Amino acid sequence: MRRKETSVTSAKETGAVAAEKPKLTREELIKRAAGHPGIHVPDPDAPPFEKIEPIETRGIPASQMLIADRR
Repeated sequence: MRRKETSVTSAKETGAVAAEKPKLTREELIKRAAGHPGIHVPDPDAPPFEKIEPIETRGIPASQMLIADRR
């Protein structure tokens, strides 16, 4: 069975200008998250998050490896 080839054209290829979405405010994000069952406000008596220092390792950071791989 042969597939029918289709072409997807991006906005850049057609020269179309996409409307920029306005940045969501903090209040709008809270309203959106409020209806999601997995998201909830922490208990007011909960301790603050602990500050975690990043660990230092030997070797090349992953970002440098990805850049080298593209070359």
